[in-house]
Amino acid sequence: MKFREHLPLALAVAALGLAIAQRIHPFGNRIPPGILIVVALLFILRYAMQRQLRKRNKLLNEVPRRPLGISDDPE
Repeated sequence: MKFREHLPLALAVAALGLAIAQRIHPFGNRIPPGILIVVALLFILRYAMQRQLRKRNKLLNEVPRRPLGISDDPE
């Protein structure tokens, strides 16, 4: 799979890492760890939704156009 597909997951891990680091030892511009955790959860949600959409599209592509054998052509 491509890296672009997993980018939200990588960003979520980075946000969680920053939240933990800010909680242990605040540095630089103080960003509340709670906000970073919310951002990480949003990235995880986005990743899950994209993955679900890919699976749904894959399943839709596997279904034949006329699954019950019904057609518009008179026989």
